[in-house]
Amino acid sequence: MTVKKNCDKINGLMTIEKKEMINTAEDTLKKGEELFDAGDYSSAVKYFEKSAQEGETNAFLRLADCFLYGKGVKTDKGKAFNLYTQAAQEGNAEAQYILSLWYSDGINQPADLQKALFWCFKALQQGHSEAADYFLQLKGEDV
Repeated sequence: MTVKKNCDKINGLMTIEKKEMINTAEDTLKKGEELFDAGDYSSAVKYFEKSAQEGETNAFLRLADCFLYGKGVKTDKGKAFNLYTQAAQEGNAEAQYILSLWYSDGINQPADLQKALFWCFKALQQGHSEAADYFLQLKGEDV
């Protein structure tokens, strides 16, 4: 009986710890967004990096935007592209849509219609609001 109670207690603690980790990543991202909105870009980047390390895919997206536009870091399209790719691979629909735009327009790499279609379709599958029309456009169909 004591062993079962201890196991239940341990499982409960593990569940709480897992929830706290998720909240920590989300809270860290939120704090970064608050700093970004206040114009403190370099501090925001630190929070985005921490949140990304904790597994928050939206943090990769926000970091990519910082590198793309030079907010709090030196502009680096290659780093932005890598971060968008990482977020897209983790299932972030917005990053998938952005990659489809980059591949179709040849931003930071040669244009590649197949990769553009691939990422656009991934975003479309998740219900991204702009992906449906863009997918048809990429396929050469009337929107």
